[in-house]
Amino acid sequence: MVEDVTIPSSTVLIQSAIDGKGNHSFTRKKRPLHLGLSVGHRDGGPGTLGAFVSTSNGSQAILSNNHVLALCDEAKLGDKIYQPGRLDQRNIMTMGSYIGTLGDAMSISKIGSNFGDSAYAVLDKGIEHQGNLIPSGFGNSDDSGRYINDIQDYDVIGPEIMLAKIGRTTGYTEGIPSAIALDNVSVHIPQFKKDVRFDNLLEIRWQSLDKPFAEKGDSGSLIFIPKILQAVGLQFASGILDINGKKMGVSYGCNLKNILETLDLTLIS
Repeated sequence: MVEDVTIPSSTVLIQSAIDGKGNHSFTRKKRPLHLGLSVGHRDGGPGTLGAFVSTSNGSQAILSNNHVLALCDEAKLGDKIYQPGRLDQRNIMTMGSYIGTLGDAMSISKIGSNFGDSAYAVLDKGIEHQGNLIPSGFGNSDDSGRYINDIQDYDVIGPEIMLAKIGRTTGYTEGIPSAIALDNVSVHIPQFKKDVRFDNLLEIRWQSLDKPFAEKGDSGSLIFIPKILQAVGLQFASGILDINGKKMGVSYGCNLKNILETLDLTLIS
């Protein structure tokens, strides 16, 4: 049984910010932009800048979750996106934090199956970024200064292969996949006031309940394989598994290859 698998609502993220959660290095305003930074819509809570991508017309953009940038389909294309996200700064409108506009999103179905929680924002002209470079100084020294410039499908992921992500709240973390191409996962979306179904997910086991792979605010983080630096997923939800009375934390990611194909995006190399 899976308990508390949820896409964080803006209310939950607000509480997280009030409680002081969040890696300070990722919640500050940073230029040039880099992976793992706090981003968000004006009317939502902060999530994570997952990757830098190119659109079909050659524009440069950032990739994150639908529920971070598009507010579970409640936002409008062209809405402004900010770094850092709301609540990680005092006044989102007056501190020069605007970085781009909502370009498109994979819609989330309330009744059918979903294969991704993703959206992208087209960067404004003059917004500089480091591309998909692993930032230094966040507990990932072996890969810092190297680029993630390749994507792979799930077939490259073995049962004991390590996966990693860089997120706004917990920074750099690692975990082991506990299920690959997992179907029929119910995820609670507060905006919909109901659970919705997701298929073809990565399930990643936490190192312990005290060492989560991802927490609230990490939504949108790029999931990749350390050392070989191949990207495989996009983090979007977490929860607690109850197996024979023993609790185990897990996080879930959507298939990155499917996301990029659906939104007609290319990972910037």
